[in-house]
Amino acid sequence: MSIRIAAAVVLGLALVSCRHEAPKDPMKPPAYNTEDALRRGLIALARDQKADGSWGDDYPVAVTSLTILGFLSNNVLDTSVMKGIAYLQGCAKEGATGFITEKGTSRSRMHGHGFAMQALSEWALRGGKGNAALMSSLALAVGVSEKAQTAEGGWGYLPDASTPDDLTVTVTQIQGLATAKAAGVRVSDVCLTRGVEYLKKCATTDSGFKYGLSGGAGGTVALTAGGGASLYLLGPNDLPEIEQGLSYMSGRQHDPAVREKEAGYYFYGTYYATLAWAHKGGIQWNDWWDKVAGELASHQHADGGWTGTYDPHLCTAFACLVLSAPRRDLAVWKP
Repeated sequence: MSIRIAAAVVLGLALVSCRHEAPKDPMKPPAYNTEDALRRGLIALARDQKADGSWGDDYPVAVTSLTILGFLSNNVLDTSVMKGIAYLQGCAKEGATGFITEKGTSRSRMHGHGFAMQALSEWALRGGKGNAALMSSLALAVGVSEKAQTAEGGWGYLPDASTPDDLTVTVTQIQGLATAKAAGVRVSDVCLTRGVEYLKKCATTDSGFKYGLSGGAGGTVALTAGGGASLYLLGPNDLPEIEQGLSYMSGRQHDPAVREKEAGYYFYGTYYATLAWAHKGGIQWNDWWDKVAGELASHQHADGGWTGTYDPHLCTAFACLVLSAPRRDLAVWKP
C-alpha cells in the first residue's frame, strides 16, 4: 500500500472516531450528508500533500496552514499533519527572523504568516507545548507580528509597520496572535487592544467593514465577516460594530447580485461568515448553517475537492473548515 493511500485510510478511520462537540444551538436535521462531504474533502487533501509536507502551488504557507487547521478541527493528528507542521517550522527557520514565509518570494506573505501562527499554535495546544523548537518559532513569529503593527493598529502585506494597513491581513494577525496566546505564548495585550480598535474604526454604519484605513472605501460581505468574527474573538460580544456588521451581512449574503459580485471571495467569505454567525448563535446561525452546509455539499466535486478563483487546495481547506463548524474544535470558534 502506498504512503498516500495508507494516509487516506488512516485519516478515514480517524474521522470515524473523532470527538464531536455539540453546537451552541440545535440545528435542523439537514437533507444532505455534511459528514460525508467533510470526510471526502479531508481525504482529498491528504491525498494531494507534496513530498515536502506542503499543500498548494500558490502561497503554500497559507494553504498548508489552513489545511492543517482543517485536520485539527477534526482531531486528526496523523503523519500528514506532522509533515505539514514540519514544513511550516522549516519556513519559520528559513530567514531566522521569525517571519514564516516561503523561500525566495517577494509577494505578500503576511496572510500566510498569520495562518501559520494559528496552525502552529493549535498544534501546540494538542500536546506540542513541550517542543522547545515549536514554542521558540511561535514566540519569534509573535514578535514579528507585534513589530509589524501599523500606527493605525492594523497590519499590511509586508512585515513592516510602515506598510499600508489591510483588513484582510489584520484579521489573520489577530486570530493568529489570539491562538498563540491561548497556547501559552506571551502576546502583548496592548497589541491586541490596538487591533480591536483598528477593526472598530473600519466598521461603518451602512457599508460594512472597510478594506482599510489607509485607503479603500465601502466594504463587502467577506470583509465584514472577517472583521466581525475577529471582534467576537477579542472584544465584548455586544459591541455595536459587531451588530452593525451582522445586519449588513444579513441583508446581503444571500442576494444573487451581491454573491455574483463577490464570487471571487466565496470560500474566504463563507468561512469568516460561518465563524461570525457561529459566535452569534440562535436562529440566525441555524439559518446560515442550513443554507451554506447544503450549498457546499452540493458543489463538491467527485474527487472530494472544491474549486474556485484561487488554488483548489485553498478552496477545499476553507470548505472543510466551514463543514467542521459544529465541532468548535479551534480556539477561534470559542468565545
